[in-house]
Amino acid sequence: MLHITRSTRQKIILFWMAAMLGGALHLLPAVFPFIHSSAALYCALILYWGASIRRRILNGAARRCLTGMVALMLGLMLLREDKYLVFEELPRLQLLSWYAYVIPHMGVALLSFYTALSIGEEPPHPTLRRFLPLLFWWGGASALYLTNDLHHLAYRFGAGDPFHDYTHGPVYWAAVGSTAVLLAASFFIALVKGRRSLPRPALRRRGAALPAAILVVYGLYYLLYYLNGNVVPDLVLLRLFNPPEMLCFVLIGFWESCVQLGLLPSCSGYETIFRVSTLNAQLLSTRGDVVLASQGASGAVPSRDLLVQERPISGGAVRWTTDLTQVNALNDRLDQSIGALAAENELMAAENALREKRVRLETQNRLYDEISRAVRPQTERIAAWLRSPPERDDAAYRRALGRCCVLGAFIKRRANLALLSAEHGALSPDELYYSLRETLEYLGLCGVQTSLFYPGLGTEPSRLLPGEDLIRAYTVFFQAVQAAMAAPSALIVHLGERPLLRLELQGCADDLAARLTPSSDLALRLEGETAHLTLWERGGAPL
Repeated sequence: MLHITRSTRQKIILFWMAAMLGGALHLLPAVFPFIHSSAALYCALILYWGASIRRRILNGAARRCLTGMVALMLGLMLLREDKYLVFEELPRLQLLSWYAYVIPHMGVALLSFYTALSIGEEPPHPTLRRFLPLLFWWGGASALYLTNDLHHLAYRFGAGDPFHDYTHGPVYWAAVGSTAVLLAASFFIALVKGRRSLPRPALRRRGAALPAAILVVYGLYYLLYYLNGNVVPDLVLLRLFNPPEMLCFVLIGFWESCVQLGLLPSCSGYETIFRVSTLNAQLLSTRGDVVLASQGASGAVPSRDLLVQERPISGGAVRWTTDLTQVNALNDRLDQSIGALAAENELMAAENALREKRVRLETQNRLYDEISRAVRPQTERIAAWLRSPPERDDAAYRRALGRCCVLGAFIKRRANLALLSAEHGALSPDELYYSLRETLEYLGLCGVQTSLFYPGLGTEPSRLLPGEDLIRAYTVFFQAVQAAMAAPSALIVHLGERPLLRLELQGCADDLAARLTPSSDLALRLEGETAHLTLWERGGAPL
C-alpha cells in the first residue's frame, strides 16, 4: 500500500471495527433485545463512507456513481429490515421486499462497472446513455423479479415456507450471472486502468494486492454460500455478515483500497501536505475564510518583492505567495548590465565612427597621393612654363599655352577618373569619352588635327568597365597626345568595346613607339609615318 497518514489509518481501523461490531450484534440476538441495531450501524457506516467520497473523489463521473452505489446500499439495508421487521406480519409485502433485493444488487454492480470505466476519463465524462442496454436489462430483470408470482421465472416455490422451500429459475441465474460479470469486470477494469498511473516500483510490489485479496474473499464467501444451499455456513467468521452486508462492505473495501492506492484519484491528505510543505499557501472557503495554511503562510500584502496569487477551486480557492526578492535583484542587476552595455555600445559606435572617418581620410589621402604622383610630370612642366613663359607675341607662346591646356585637361580628367573609380569601382565608357573629347579639343590648339569616334554615345552601355581599365586607356591615349604635340601631326581616336581603344597617329610614329611600354593587351603597328595603336581592356583577349 502507498503512504497513508496516521489519521487516515485510524479512520480505516475504526470503520472496520464498527463493521465487525455490527456483525457481532447480529450474532447475539438472544442477549441484546435490539436485534436490528446492526442494520442501523451498517447504514451509519455506509453514510459516513459516502460523505467522505463526496469530499475526496476528483472524477465527477466516478463520484456520482459511487454516491449512487451508497444510495442503493442504503436501500438494500432498508429492504432487508422491511422484510424481517416492518412486514413480518404481512407475508405478501414481505415477499415483495425480498423480490426487490435484485434492484440494489444489480444496481451497485452496474454503477461499480461504470465507475471503473470512468477512471482516467477527461471531462466531459461519458454518460449513462452509452450503457442503455445494461440499464434496460437492469429494469427488465427488476420487473421480472417483482412480477415473479405471475410467471415464476425467478423463484419456484414448494408447498412449504416460500422463504425456505424454493428453487431458482432462469431469471434468477441470469441476474446473478450478469451481476457477477459486472462486478468482476469492474474490478478488472479498475485495476488495469488505475495501475497505469502508479509508479512502476509500486506496481511490482503491491499495486493490486489488496483489491485482488478483497475480490478473492468475496468469491470464496459466495462459493461457500451457494454450496451450502443458499445459506451462510455455520462458521463464526462467515456468519458475521449476510450476503447483503457482504456485498456492501466488499464494494466499500475495494473502492476505498483503490482510493488509498491511487488507482482512483482523490483529493485527500491536504492536512499533511500543508503541514510538511514549504510553500506559502492557504486554502480558503467560499466565504474567503482560511481553512488550511502552511507553516510559512501569512496574510502578506502584495508588494514589489511579494506576489500574491489566488485561483478558484471546487469549494473555495487556493492562495499562495511567491517571493520575488531574488528575481527583482537579478532584474536590477540585469538592468544595470544593460545600461552599462548600452553606454559601452555608444562608446564603441563613436569609436567605430572615428575609426571609419580616419580610414576614409587615410584612403582619400592615399588616393590623392597616387593622383599627385601620376600627374607630377605634367604639373612640373606647367610650373616650369609659368616660371619662364615665352614672349606673348611669339608663335611659341601660343603653342606652349595650348600644351599647358592639354596638360591641365589631363591632370583634371586623370584625377576625375581616379576619384570616380575609387567611389564606384566600375564606370561607364562615357566617362572615358568625355575625358578624350576635352583633351582632343585642347590638342587642336597645338596645331594637331584630331578626330574622335564613339558609336555608343547616347546609348545605354552594355556593361560597365573597371575604373583601372579606363584610367589605363586614358594614360595610353595621353602618350599618343604627347607624341602628337612634339611635331605637326594628326590623331584619330576610336572608342568602343572590343577593342576598347584604337588610335591612328600620323607624322610621329617613332616618338610614340619610344613612349609606350609593350604589354599583352597593347598592340602597336607602324606603317611608314603612321602608327596604329590598339588597346584591349585588361585581361581581354585580342580579336
